[in-house]
Amino acid sequence: MARSDDGGWEHVHPATVLFELAKAAQQIVIGFVVVSGGGWLSSLEALVVLVPLGGAVARWYTTRYRVDDEAVRFEYGLLWRKRQVIARPKIQNVTSTANVVARALDLVEIQISEASGDGDIGIRYVKRPQGE
Repeated sequence: MARSDDGGWEHVHPATVLFELAKAAQQIVIGFVVVSGGGWLSSLEALVVLVPLGGAVARWYTTRYRVDDEAVRFEYGLLWRKRQVIARPKIQNVTSTANVVARALDLVEIQISEASGDGDIGIRYVKRPQGE
């Protein structure tokens, strides 16, 4: 799925898949409670795990960003592709945050804001040196 304009694009860190799975843990647990019949893992129970895992991997694979001289560009989405662009002169605030697990992995989450507040870009989990 390579494109001619792929130059300079970066993916978020692969650990993002684990963070996405942790976010989906509640749905996974509820799914197990609903479909659990005891005994070995049934195909329905396997789907309860594989669907969120597949979704997390797809979100990681389709999420990319690029910072160049003109703008910060962020794209994501498998079925419905969403693109966000903030021109460099319009950037008003850049913040980075990291929870305990992210700090242990040397990752940060970047929030880029523009004056209007409409086009904020949140890039989840990049290596700290890239985030700075």
